[in-house]
Amino acid sequence: MPQHFVAPPQWEWYIVWYFFLGGLAGGAYLIGTLLRLLGDARDQRVARLAFLVAFLAMVICPILLTLDLGHPARFWHMLVNSRTGALNFKYWSPMSVGAWALLGFGFFATLSFIEALVQEGRLRHGLARGIADVMGGVLGRLFMVLGALFGLFVAGYTGVLLSVSNQPVWSDTWALGGLFLASGLSVGAATLAIVARARAEKPPHDIIAMSSSRAQGERYARYSPGSMVRRGIASRASSTVAASSLSSNARLSQSKPA
Repeated sequence: MPQHFVAPPQWEWYIVWYFFLGGLAGGAYLIGTLLRLLGDARDQRVARLAFLVAFLAMVICPILLTLDLGHPARFWHMLVNSRTGALNFKYWSPMSVGAWALLGFGFFATLSFIEALVQEGRLRHGLARGIADVMGGVLGRLFMVLGALFGLFVAGYTGVLLSVSNQPVWSDTWALGGLFLASGLSVGAATLAIVARARAEKPPHDIIAMSSSRAQGERYARYSPGSMVRRGIASRASSTVAASSLSSNARLSQSKPA
């Protein structure tokens, strides 16, 4: 029989926000992957948004976990054995597995974030374009699938961690990991819906740039020296034709018999 303790778990708000943002990051990345692989061209803008949201939520998680430690400077002890220098991976410990899973998910989320920025025209570095080219092929599809698996693990493992810890009775259930996973997916979908709606109310950056460039081009075409010269020549020609027409009509009226 597992032992349960009803005393407060002594969590700070860092851990509460980590639960929320970790689930949000994993859920958003999975939704972005599904839209990228199974959606059509209309879904690609939301897919890019999902990868942006996943990275921004994920990058805060290690900071929160580090701040929650009693000695934040020793955070690397979760990954490296301080005595031997070897990698500190304990497959029987949900906390150790979760730390490595978060590190792996961060790798996938970062590269997908770079690709999304390149596709939106916000990042034009040569290396970033190379990453985006690779991500656009078959390897990129496989990469996103693996990243989605890591995202699912990050979104759900915290529930498993609670269910195997000495916590109150409510945590003694095998369904807690699935509950955290479902919560992460629902939060990710809701966040994408809200942000996509907010972005849809504003004209895309490229449309604004095109409109501005078109307006500038029209102003230049209208007020450029060559255009003004052409308009001046056309005006003089029109005046000349009008004067010639009036003169011809006057001569014709004078030549008619009274």
